[in-house]
Amino acid sequence: MKIKRVILTLTMVYLMIYSERQLAFAESERKSFDSVYIKNSTLGPELGYEKLFKDWMGINAAGFWYFLWDGELIDSFHMKSFVSFYPFGDEHRFYVDLGGFMLRFGDNVGSLDFNSGFHAGGLFGLGYNYHPYNGGLYLKIGLEGIIFKSRQSPDKTTLGISFSPSLGYAF
Repeated sequence: MKIKRVILTLTMVYLMIYSERQLAFAESERKSFDSVYIKNSTLGPELGYEKLFKDWMGINAAGFWYFLWDGELIDSFHMKSFVSFYPFGDEHRFYVDLGGFMLRFGDNVGSLDFNSGFHAGGLFGLGYNYHPYNGGLYLKIGLEGIIFKSRQSPDKTTLGISFSPSLGYAF
C-alpha cells in the first residue's frame, strides 16, 4: 500500500515539474495570443474568438444569429462564453472547456427539447487543439456538451453531446 502511494506521489510531482517547464518554455516562445474561428457546435454553426491570457488558459466568446423563412420570418440566436484550459502541451495540446450559453428561438424548433423563448445552461468541452506559437492555422477538435433545464419539462435536465470541430486563424 505504501509503495503505491510513493509511486503515485512521485508521478504527480514529475507531472507538475514537467508541466511547469513546458509552460515556462511555451510562454517565453508564444507570439500568437488571439484566434478567430468557425465552429460546428452542439447548438449549431457559430463564429468565435479566443484570447489567451497564458499559454495554459484562454477565454472564448462565440455565437450566431439565424434567419429562417418558413412562411414567416423566424429569428434565432445563441451566444456562448467559456474558459479554455490547456493543461499539457505546446502548439499541439489537450483542452478542457467550461462555461455557459444563452439562446433564443423565435418559434418552436423542437431541436434538443427547446421551446420558443430564451434558454440558458452550462457547457463543457474536451479534445485536441492546435494553436501555433507564431500564428497561422487554428484547429480545435473534440466533444462539446450542453446541459440545461427544458421549459417543456422543467423537472427534467437535458444533456446534449456532439462532435465539435473548429477551424480558424491564430494571430
